[in-house]
Parts: sequence; C-alpha cells; structure tokens
Amino acid sequence: LYSSLYHSLALLNLLKSIEQEEIKISMISSHGFGSLVVALYAKERSISSVEWSLFKLLKELKDEKMYTPSWRDKVDRFIDDEFKNLRLDQLKVKLVLPQVVAGDKIDFITKGNIASILKRNLLLTAADNFLQKPDIYHYTIERFGIDINLAVSFIPETPSFEHLNGHSYGVITRLLGLVMNSQEDITLIKTTKNLSLDKIYPLADINDSYQDGVNIYVKQISQIYTKWQEDSSSGFQFQ
Repeated sequence: LYSSLYHSLALLNLLKSIEQEEIKISMISSHGFGSLVVALYAKERSISSVEWSLFKLLKELKDEKMYTPSWRDKVDRFIDDEFKNLRLDQLKVKLVLPQVVAGDKIDFITKGNIASILKRNLLLTAADNFLQKPDIYHYTIERFGIDINLAVSFIPETPSFEHLNGHSYGVITRLLGLVMNSQEDITLIKTTKNLSLDKIYPLADINDSYQDGVNIYVKQISQIYTKWQEDSSSGFQFQ
C-alpha cells in the first residue's frame, strides 16, 4: 500500500473484498499512516478487529490536525495499547516496512518491536523514514519469494489537503507525486468525490467512495490469482 494519509483506510474494503474471493494474503507492506492500517490487519488477520480499533483511534483524532505533537501523542498511545510488546515475527500475516539505508537505498524492517517501529515510521523527520526519500520499492520486495506482488494507492481524482502544511506537506506531496507519476507500476484506485486526504471521514464514507474502483481492481486480482493457480498446478513458472 502506497499510503495516502487517511484515504489509506480504504484498504480495509479492498482486503475484505480480496478475502471474499478466498485469496490469502501472505505478506503486506506500507509506510506512514498506511503502516498503522496494515499492521493492525497483520496482527489478527481480522477485518472486524481492525475496523473496531480504527473506530476508536479516529474518534480520538477527530479534532486533531495530522502530524502535530498532539496528534502524534494520541497515535503513539494507541500504538502502545494495541501492540504492547508484540514483535514482527508474532503477527498472523508477515509485515515488512520500508526504510532508507546507506543514504538512498530502500531496505525492509522484518524484525523488532512493532510499537517502536511504527512510532518511528510515523516520525516524518527521521532520516531513515521511507517518506524522506520515496522510491518504488515493490520490485525489491520480490526477494521475499512473493509470486503475485500488487502495489496500490487510494487517491482522489484531484488530491487536496485541509490541514497539512509545512514540512509534513512537503514530505507527503513528494510521495504522492511519485505515486501519481508511476501508474504503470502502481494501481491508483480513485474517487471523484472531493474528500481531503488529511481530514477524518467516517469509515463508511471512505469505503463507499472507493467501492467502484475496488470492485474493478478485485476482478483483476481474481483473474491474476486464477492464472497463477493454473500455472502453478501445471508447473509453469509464473511471472
């Protein structure tokens, strides 16, 4: 998931639709606010559990502007409560989170305390934060032996911000620029509704806004998955 602030919440609807097709997700990855969404799913592999947890978090954040100290404090407390001393190797779904290494290369965090990793992942000023030097990293992820590797982002037809400014605005818009200019590699699921990326909306509104795009994408995924199953059973090497 290439995160798009609160619109990353639409991933829940996509995951639910993928599960209804009886497609099992073996690994998941994201960054920024999206990393929190995917980590909650990886924890229990339960959409209903994620929805309930996010409902509580969004209720706490409804009057907060993203990435302010007050917003960070509330998110950090939520992360501590949800993950406590849980480690990455204890999750139901494998979770890998990108980071910048050796100045400009992308590597993946696969070990360690989840709460600490997520809180640092949300610290936009951290030198190793992927958002500081965003790149297309899903090619690198193939080294984990993934047969079907999908990259997606949820973006309005015309992205807009209501609260974000300053350093946070620069970091996020740099990522969104990369995503929107990489449509051959990243599937953009769009909504024509004018919903700001940094404003909280009810989960139902986010899901409804992206429902049509999710339905189309899941049909594509189902076709890819069916072909993979056929090729695997015949001994053909899927690419």
